[in-house]
Amino acid sequence: MRVGGYEVLFEIGRGGMGAVYLARREDGAKLALKLLSQESPEGLDRFERERRLLSSLGEEDGFVPLLDSGAEAGRPFIVMPFLKGATLRERLRRGPLPVEEARALVERLARALGRAHARGIVHRDLKPANVLFDGRGRAFVADLGLAKHFRHDLPGASQSAALTDAGASAGTYGYMAPEQIDDARTVGPPADVFSLGAILYECLAGERPFGGQGLIGYLKKLECREMTPLLEVRPEVGPALASTVERALAHAPGERFPDGGALALALSEHGRKPGRRRALIVSSLIIFIFIIATAGAAAAFVFRDASEPAKPAPVGLSASELVSRARARIDRKEYDAAIADCARAIELDPKNAKAWASRGEARNQKGDHEGGIADCTRAIALDARLVLAWSTRGTARVLAHELDGAIADLSRALELDPRLAVAWENRATARYENGDPEGALADVSRAIELVPGDAAACCARGYIRSDLGDTEGALADATRAVDLNPRYARARKLRAVLRYKKRELDGALEDLERLLELGPSERDAAQARGLLLELKKDKARAFAQRAFDQ
Repeated sequence: MRVGGYEVLFEIGRGGMGAVYLARREDGAKLALKLLSQESPEGLDRFERERRLLSSLGEEDGFVPLLDSGAEAGRPFIVMPFLKGATLRERLRRGPLPVEEARALVERLARALGRAHARGIVHRDLKPANVLFDGRGRAFVADLGLAKHFRHDLPGASQSAALTDAGASAGTYGYMAPEQIDDARTVGPPADVFSLGAILYECLAGERPFGGQGLIGYLKKLECREMTPLLEVRPEVGPALASTVERALAHAPGERFPDGGALALALSEHGRKPGRRRALIVSSLIIFIFIIATAGAAAAFVFRDASEPAKPAPVGLSASELVSRARARIDRKEYDAAIADCARAIELDPKNAKAWASRGEARNQKGDHEGGIADCTRAIALDARLVLAWSTRGTARVLAHELDGAIADLSRALELDPRLAVAWENRATARYENGDPEGALADVSRAIELVPGDAAACCARGYIRSDLGDTEGALADATRAVDLNPRYARARKLRAVLRYKKRELDGALEDLERLLELGPSERDAAQARGLLLELKKDKARAFAQRAFDQ
């Protein structure tokens, strides 16, 4: 196949809007060609916006540059360099990075984003899969498919149409800022700072700070700030760098670094001191020698965290016993150790489907969705009735935004086990993102039937019902979520808005006052105060009307 004078060789990646192919130019140079797959007005607009933004951010800015663009049979394409160094996601499959390498990498990414922010552009989908390395090991930011102008007083901003509906989220769970879940249209540079903080945490800890399983799981972890302190996972990071990561991951946008440039400056201050260079080289050599000396047969299958090597399995432990221990370790969030156990089990019994599926689940929890999908695909080939494999692969596909595949996998899991609440929740997420709110409503309702005490699921159903115009049902769900968890700020906010719509002013006022006591995000607090003012005006008008009537 030829596109615009380029010979297309094979597909190397696929996203929400298009596929990326390895292509060859007439002079023999190999390039990356992205071709639009959604031939819709919105898809065309998004693709054109990505082309414009790419043309304004080049290699010198830290972004994969635009080399050419055009259209083939009405389908637009863009051409970029083919970077041979793979992605950060592929790099992280080998485990966490050395502290200095992680710091320097994210400092470079933050400087690149700082240049974009200075031009009024916010990326909105930073994640390891969108960080590419060239042959010299230099990192570049890729994929501006969700990027947009957040300032309208800069050149080109007037053409950056709002292509996301009000109140809709856009991005990738695990790296998406809290305010981006509420309304992706209004976010600014602090949303990218949050994503950079999540990337740096994962580079250091080997797992995402707020992993979650789909929208509902991610909401739960964000609301509860369910994040293992970085110093517990990686003590050698040090308090100063750990504090910088925590600030980047603050819930409220105003508590984070204001933009990428400010984060880069903070990270540069934690850079390696000259006097420590020799000690660092010596310690790195010691670690390298230790890894070589201790590498066994399992090393061909497992990449371990050098800061805490996984212990070898006791002699005589069977494959099924190793899988059982891996399952317990997954429950305790010891994902590296679980992966090591599963790898050993697979070595002993390559046809153990549960070992493949369990390793897929641990990889997925660490953010390696591609690895999780691959392992679960192998498990399904070995045992097509293994619910764990279908459910885990479906969850991984939700997080990878492969929505049709996710729905198919989760549907199969539910055919095999209709009482699997997490599969109903995750299929609800996939259906909602895929433009099927009615299907999402049915699924999350079934999840609530199975686990009535799930406040996050009740709140999620409230948002879906509100989108569908069912104010009464949404209010009942928000009230249930508040009853289950009185400190659930997102449920309080939803109920306040719904009460205001129904002119239940006293109840709305009570919820807003309680919301402000809980310390919500800066954006939520501003909205709450604005609504409070409206409520007080309404109550004053009602009082004046009653006095006049008397």
